[in-house]
Amino acid sequence: MTLALGSLAAILGYGAGGPAALPQQVQEVPQVGAKAPAAKPLSDDEKRKEAYYETVQANSTETLQKIAQAELLVEIDELKEMFDLPPASVKKLQLAARGAAKRTVDRARDSNKATIQRMLGRHLNANTIDLTAVLVNGKEHKVVMPDGTEPPEPDEDDPKLDKLQITLSRRGMSTYFSVRYQNGSSSTSLSPRSNDLRANAFWLKTYEKLVTLDQRRKYADHRKQRDKEIVTDLLMGVLRLELRLTSKQMPEVRKVVAESISITSSTFLSGSDYIVQRIRPQLEAAKFGKVLSKAQLDMFSAAQAYYRRFSR
Repeated sequence: MTLALGSLAAILGYGAGGPAALPQQVQEVPQVGAKAPAAKPLSDDEKRKEAYYETVQANSTETLQKIAQAELLVEIDELKEMFDLPPASVKKLQLAARGAAKRTVDRARDSNKATIQRMLGRHLNANTIDLTAVLVNGKEHKVVMPDGTEPPEPDEDDPKLDKLQITLSRRGMSTYFSVRYQNGSSSTSLSPRSNDLRANAFWLKTYEKLVTLDQRRKYADHRKQRDKEIVTDLLMGVLRLELRLTSKQMPEVRKVVAESISITSSTFLSGSDYIVQRIRPQLEAAKFGKVLSKAQLDMFSAAQAYYRRFSR
């Protein structure tokens, strides 16, 4: 073999080092069919954690799907009321909503799984977490230990194990995954968002088939108007509390607020506190000069100093 390789190197015109280097390279090529090194078996502690992850993941996925399909089902109720859609169309839209929710959640499964494990990993490594059960949105779920692995026997001298409490809640267009533990809590968002649902091909195809173009345009206008009213209502609640607005002042202040604010789809990324923080800086004291008293304007300006830090 060496002679043949040496002759080949000479024919191809390699330098003096060519023939010596080539056989060594060939010898290092693994044989076809060689088995990869066996994966290191998981310890009992790692198996328990994996079982815990799977329990949280499975129940979180189920909850995410319920939240997602509920959002589209509510939208269908609005369409039905606005345009008196026939029962057959409503039923088809409802089926499309459930299908779109499942497909969108399934598409986000791997990303959500990685996020959930990253969130939980920091807590499970503390070795003070009860791995036999977990609370998801107030409901307890038992963790099935794999391959007959049993949970470790508690030591009377060890601190009492903490049962993590998982909450999945909708805030704005996003669903938040929150972990409550003995010393505090942490939170992050999971997919899908509202926009992901509405962009799902399965939903869009059915929606565009059963809801006419004119109806879709009217519904889009309705949503914009409704969203504007929602934000105006939120700001009015805050201003009424801060400035002690009178019944006589309320309509005029509301008019100024409605004329001053501009909203986009990103306005609703999170909950009401976020919306107020994002939109409140758009209000200017000068526009309220004919409506508010001098003292109220001073209070308004002092509050704006806080909200301006959220400007982007």
